[in-house]
Amino acid sequence: DHFKILNETTAQSKRGCEVLCDKSSECTGFSFISSGLQSPCSLLGSANESEVCSIPVAIYNKQTTGCPACFDIAAEMGEDPCVD
Repeated sequence: DHFKILNETTAQSKRGCEVLCDKSSECTGFSFISSGLQSPCSLLGSANESEVCSIPVAIYNKQTTGCPACFDIAAEMGEDPCVD
């Protein structure tokens, strides 16, 4: 499927891109290509068959129900040497 691009930005991680999508009521999913601290993050809207992707990418669909509660931030985000 092809989707309308709502916003193209950067994020440090896939999770960071997911958080940006979660903050937008229009966002239905996102694409993220890991390439360092300024990795491309595209927030996607509704399906748009007239869009053409020049480079195939993985699309992560936004899920709003059935999500497990997050209690272990280190497991989700990784260890932070600056936090005890």
